[in-house]
Amino acid sequence: YRFEYVNQRGESTGHALSDELEIRPVDVQPPDITEIKRLGRDVSVRWEYPEPGGMDDDDIVIRFELYMRPETEDNFVRVTEESRLRLVDQTEFEYRFNVDPEIEAAEFTVEAIDITGKNRMIAEPIAVELLDEMQPNPVLEVYSTVVDGTVELTWPVSSDPGVAGYHVKRINAQTQDSTYLTTGLIDVSDPTFTDRTLEPGYHYHYFIIAESETGVRSELGNPAIENIIAVNYPDAPSGLQATINEEDRVIELGWQGIDHDTLFNTYVVLRRSYTGGDKGAFSQVNDGRLTDTSLVDDGVAAEGFEEGMFYEYGVTAANRQGLRSDTIFVVKQMPLLTPPEPPASVRASIDDGNRVQLNWGASSSTTVTNYHVYKITEEADTTVTERSRGRRYLQDDDVTMGRVYRYHVTAVDSAGNESEPAYAEEVVMRDRTPPPSIRNVQAVETDDGVRITWEPSPARDLEGYVVKRATLANGVYDTLTDVLPDDNEEWVDPEGEAGLWYRVIAVDESGNRSRPGSARQARD
Repeated sequence: YRFEYVNQRGESTGHALSDELEIRPVDVQPPDITEIKRLGRDVSVRWEYPEPGGMDDDDIVIRFELYMRPETEDNFVRVTEESRLRLVDQTEFEYRFNVDPEIEAAEFTVEAIDITGKNRMIAEPIAVELLDEMQPNPVLEVYSTVVDGTVELTWPVSSDPGVAGYHVKRINAQTQDSTYLTTGLIDVSDPTFTDRTLEPGYHYHYFIIAESETGVRSELGNPAIENIIAVNYPDAPSGLQATINEEDRVIELGWQGIDHDTLFNTYVVLRRSYTGGDKGAFSQVNDGRLTDTSLVDDGVAAEGFEEGMFYEYGVTAANRQGLRSDTIFVVKQMPLLTPPEPPASVRASIDDGNRVQLNWGASSSTTVTNYHVYKITEEADTTVTERSRGRRYLQDDDVTMGRVYRYHVTAVDSAGNESEPAYAEEVVMRDRTPPPSIRNVQAVETDDGVRITWEPSPARDLEGYVVKRATLANGVYDTLTDVLPDDNEEWVDPEGEAGLWYRVIAVDESGNRSRPGSARQARD
């Protein structure tokens, strides 16, 4: 044998495959027919044949032909329009073809043919009745109504021509019991049914199953669902208790259960957290069905609980219909063991030159109830001031000019745990605002010299005054005095005389000096 590769014009491409085969007489095995069935207008024939074993094993069967002889005919006719090829790794074969609806019985056989087309072996013919085994289409539209304790069902008439009638199947959603409610077929022309065998407290699913004239039933379609309301709600559990396992950091719950009647389904455990009056929504703790009267809660997403947080639990009983009992509650607080985080930052500044203003950021811990403010002086004296959680500031009026003060703040939780301190920068009490200029300066020559008087300075941190003198109003002024006491508003210049010019400068406790006021010339 030689196979040549050609192009679209039928010209050789120069590539070829060739091989030799020695034809020897072989025994061809007949196929084994395994199934013959009618599906509507089609007939399906299945057969088996061993997997190819290779040329060395003299296994050269390459195709199959299917033949049929209707019971009204004398001869077999081939029904395969194209031979069914034998493929590697395949042992099961099927051929499906259209058949005349009038044919009710026939014989079938399958022929195995080798590579030469001469060696053939035909299977023993099998006679079958061609009963239709096609499933009817499922019933998808089912309507139900509850009337006086019964369920009335209706559905559209099936469009399948081979449907002989219907069955009604009911499934109890809680118990999963499945029941056929019909003993015979419901007539195709009367698609209705009434169920009078109901029990209160259950969900029922109804399916309509179509059956063909040959007894083949359809698959389940869409159900109609009805809920027969139970008369009584479940009893409530009691005695709910919560215990904290500090080693494992879990909360162990226990309660007294109720009698588990036929309707009992599960206990439902609920949890929510809250701080003060702000309560969150409940979430369910148990994932699946819970029939025990205890549960270990390892926290949200199994990551434990937040220290100091209050957790409220509720337990209720639920029946198979979904009705729940009254809920019992218990509240438990996780203990505070870890100190809170320190305040975010502390800022200290001199306010108005004579006090310290202290502010700090909130701690990131939600368990903080108050803050402690520590003040340390140069003499190492320490005072502590407490501030509530919402008052993150302090005004310190107890300060002295020229002294150095150090402050730090800690966060404190409800259990008294105190955070690491957050420090402010060192504060040196020094007023950088000069006092106002001296007003109403007077200079008069006397027998003792020139007497200078002035109006007292309004500065609160006033230390005293300095007197200056010049020969010209806009000349250079010489300082005549040290700082005079703050309660002294006059001074005599023993070397003064009429015609000289004087100014008075105010000095505060931080050494700030006022701007020069108007100069005053001494008069006779």
